[in-house]
Amino acid sequence: MRDSGVGRAIATLIGIVLVSVAIAMPLAVALAWPLIHVSESVLHLGCESNTIDGQQVWVCPDGIGYVFPGIALIVALTVIGVVIGVLWRREDLGPPEDRFTLAMIVSLAAGALALLVGAVITLCGLFDMSAAYGRWLIPVGLAVAAASLAALAALRQARLRATTNTIAALVVLGALIPIAGLGLPLVVALAGGFAVAAAMYSTTRTDHPSAALA
Repeated sequence: MRDSGVGRAIATLIGIVLVSVAIAMPLAVALAWPLIHVSESVLHLGCESNTIDGQQVWVCPDGIGYVFPGIALIVALTVIGVVIGVLWRREDLGPPEDRFTLAMIVSLAAGALALLVGAVITLCGLFDMSAAYGRWLIPVGLAVAAASLAALAALRQARLRATTNTIAALVVLGALIPIAGLGLPLVVALAGGFAVAAAMYSTTRTDHPSAALA
């Protein structure tokens, strides 16, 4: 019976994800042009400054340069939708026990993947110690690995699970976005995994303030 309950919770979560994607895609299209205008005309993100006839001219990426940031925007909006859906439709995810199990699955998957990413980045930095970029990669990789380890360790600490997963999501975003490049959508998805796990943990804590599910 418990397995079937968890299976229904997983199916419900998948449904929330699909609905969130369906909402995120047109919303991202609607937000794309205003965001591109602000990033180019106001913030000059990814643009290079040239001087032509004594005047400063900004040369910005063409449309193709915004494909991966656009995908990352869709992923971010999807994550927001999933978090809202989890909090709003918590009862549809089953009793607190099933939500707890599903939250652990999501947290474990995000933590394991983040730990792998952090280890790879750290190794890349170690093998490139001669360059400043390589030395900068080491603390980035260690920060991501530490955040993922904290999230995994918190699986045994009921009162820390939601908080630790939230912190892990912020660390992943803050550490990896500057070096993400074409991997930006994956970084947002990874941080989103921690955010969704934190939201699910918070629903079990609301029903069980004493954290009896530890």
